[in-house]
Amino acid sequence: MERDKVAPKDKRFARLNCDERNNPALQPLQFGSFNKQQKRLLQACRIWLLIGLEIFRLNTFCNGKSIIETIPSGSDLVDFIVSVCQKYITETALFSVTGSISSATIGVYDQKQQVYVTHIEKTATELISCLGMITQQAGSPHVSAKIILADQQGNLTGGHLFSQTVVADAQITIQELIVAE
Repeated sequence: MERDKVAPKDKRFARLNCDERNNPALQPLQFGSFNKQQKRLLQACRIWLLIGLEIFRLNTFCNGKSIIETIPSGSDLVDFIVSVCQKYITETALFSVTGSISSATIGVYDQKQQVYVTHIEKTATELISCLGMITQQAGSPHVSAKIILADQQGNLTGGHLFSQTVVADAQITIQELIVAE
């Protein structure tokens, strides 16, 4: 789909400025040869990202520090994010991670039991996307993130990120957000 063919009357873009109209994250998804499960997973992550963007529009934030780090092989992803944030981040931040994972602990929220049901992916996978937010709770960083992984056959799995997710090779970008006065 060409960007200039995005209908300007599309209600999703009514409040957006011109720069945001050209943001690929906000463009309609092109699914190509993905199966139904993969399409639903990608769409769910896109919706989660758009909801996060809308929440941040309710407050005015200024960009703080920008941090780019290589995550050491064998590190627990959540523990690494917490340690970086303890050093550099004072309040809130957004992050994204790309790379590969040796094993991952992923959860899906069970609405009836009101708990996360976790499972462990023990095979090496490509980390397609990991987007999250860091907030301060009781004086220490709290990580909340969604993760999408692909195996060698191209099958996708994803959910809420938990500790015991071991990095094979990954990089993280963290953007601190400071509430504007």
